[in-house]
Amino acid sequence: MHDALFILAQAAGVAQRDRTTDYGTSGIVVLAVFALVVASTWTGRVPLFGWLRRQEHFYTESLYRLANTTITPRVATWFSAALVPILVVFLLSVVSIGAQTQIDEEFKSGTVSDNIIKALAAMIGIVGGLIIPNAFTRYLIRRRVKKLEEQIVSGIQSLASGVRAGLNLVQSFQLLARNASHPLKREIQQLLLEYEHGLTMEQAMIKTGLRIGSPTYRLLFSALETHRIRGGDLGETLDRIADAIREIQRLEKQVDTLTSQGRAAARMMAIMPFVILAILYVIDRPGVADLFVTTMGRFILLGVTVLIGFGFWWIRKIIDIDI
Repeated sequence: MHDALFILAQAAGVAQRDRTTDYGTSGIVVLAVFALVVASTWTGRVPLFGWLRRQEHFYTESLYRLANTTITPRVATWFSAALVPILVVFLLSVVSIGAQTQIDEEFKSGTVSDNIIKALAAMIGIVGGLIIPNAFTRYLIRRRVKKLEEQIVSGIQSLASGVRAGLNLVQSFQLLARNASHPLKREIQQLLLEYEHGLTMEQAMIKTGLRIGSPTYRLLFSALETHRIRGGDLGETLDRIADAIREIQRLEKQVDTLTSQGRAAARMMAIMPFVILAILYVIDRPGVADLFVTTMGRFILLGVTVLIGFGFWWIRKIIDIDI
């Protein structure tokens, strides 16, 4: 009995020492990681601040083009910077949770393979946090420009109607600002506001064309500027501009129709792997499970993902025809 109690006490002591050793090792690792993060931040402070300045400049121009006054460029910059660690922590948490339920012993928590997966997850989080905010902002700008281009012909016709009714160009713009819908209404109001604050009409139109970033609007404002210099029938000039832009839009729609098959192929290429994976899961569940729990299977999934992404990007570049 005494021997049994002695053995239990000795085992408890060994377990306590092992636990203390594990805690000590974990503390050392945490301190080392913290020191590494602090040292990396201090060493990279110059490029980091440079990146923040470039981001703030990017959001200053983007929010100006989006006519967004509710968010300041600095707030948008810090939000995009905060997204990087948030995404990294989220992906590392997902990998850590997956390691706790890992079937393959090679990917158990603390192994070399698990550390490699965590490093890849951290890299994906960093790249995603750097790319996603800027890509989403550019998407909003493209969507707004597309909507403005859809409104340009009706806007030119409204200007021509105002000119034929005896209004000058400024009064015609004021008429358009009252009757147009957003976002064209907001752009014309901004043009008139800049004109009222001391810019000439030519300068205000040039700034508006640069802010919108659309070649059709730059064509319109350049034609109006030429007309103000040389004179002539403004109503007829506006009708010719509307006809030219309408023809350009017709050609763009024709190109979209001709390239629709390529876009459909790109979408199908992105969707079909998931469909095939679901079908294979119904046919051979253990085989599909091996893709997620074995080293070779995960490398196969990674290679397939990279190839699909490259093929999707290549098809989109081929069918992206500029008129």
